[in-house]
Amino acid sequence: MEISSIELICKSGTRVLEKKGSSFISEDVRVDIDCGKLNISGQNSEIYELRLHIANTFFKNARVLGDAWERGYGDLEWELMPDKAMPWYFCAVENGINYCFGVKVQPNAMCSWECNKDEIILRVDIRNGSNPICLNGRVLTACEIVEAVYNSDTYSALRDFCRMMCEKPRSKNKVIFGGNDWYCNYGDNSYDKIIEHTKRIVECSPNSGVKPYMVIDDGWQICHHGSGDSFYNGGPWKCCNRNFKDMKKMAEDITKLGAIPGIWFRPLNTMEKFPPECILGQNGFNYILDPSSEITLAQVAEDIKTLKDWGYKLIKHDFS
Repeated sequence: MEISSIELICKSGTRVLEKKGSSFISEDVRVDIDCGKLNISGQNSEIYELRLHIANTFFKNARVLGDAWERGYGDLEWELMPDKAMPWYFCAVENGINYCFGVKVQPNAMCSWECNKDEIILRVDIRNGSNPICLNGRVLTACEIVEAVYNSDTYSALRDFCRMMCEKPRSKNKVIFGGNDWYCNYGDNSYDKIIEHTKRIVECSPNSGVKPYMVIDDGWQICHHGSGDSFYNGGPWKCCNRNFKDMKKMAEDITKLGAIPGIWFRPLNTMEKFPPECILGQNGFNYILDPSSEITLAQVAEDIKTLKDWGYKLIKHDFS
């Protein structure tokens, strides 16, 4: 791909970087692309994001499939909608040819694509939360851009392209499957409901010796409230509410029924009082903890040890 221009979105405004050789420069900011790696250097500019503009010489009336920031919620589809943000990567299919554009996994930016008949745009968001960053002479490798064209069927093309984006996947040596009660209980759960759900999952599982997981989702914690303005689904995570009574026994009973116990928790949200220096925000007695704080990290480690000691083999951590 050939980048036609780069916009720099800063706290002071938007400006277009000037192309000089293989670099793009504006005042104290310099952008270099080396074998797909997008390197940004700067001094005092407070940067929000970069927008890379690429002339669309590839396709004009393609069906396009994009990804999602977190996961698909039944809303992923092949469509012709222009200017829609597509996180991480996308595939466009026209006349039997598959055009794939993306960034490799574990970038140092939130990356999304937009495309229409005239151009393709890669947005590289390097903010620190909602704040701009100041590089102070550093060089940041924001992402590594990859592209490929396939004449094969689209499934094979996307499978190959995903391997290109993730060269060292964390492969598992066993099949992982099972149940999560959120998708039927939505927080209104209990010991009896989990036992019933576990029996159903085990009954539906193959008799191959591979056991299913049974994950207890939101609703077990002592301070859970599930209605209206009083809704709360954070910690502390030291014990459960009356609907469960004993989480260690819950794990033992799931195991006896032939499943592997798993549990949900939200490590950075609690009603437990914490020192002001490790709190990011507060709403009444609801504290949002700062994950960069040593106090927070020690508490999360303690909570995970508690869940492990109860007998849970899988932890679903949310909002972290």
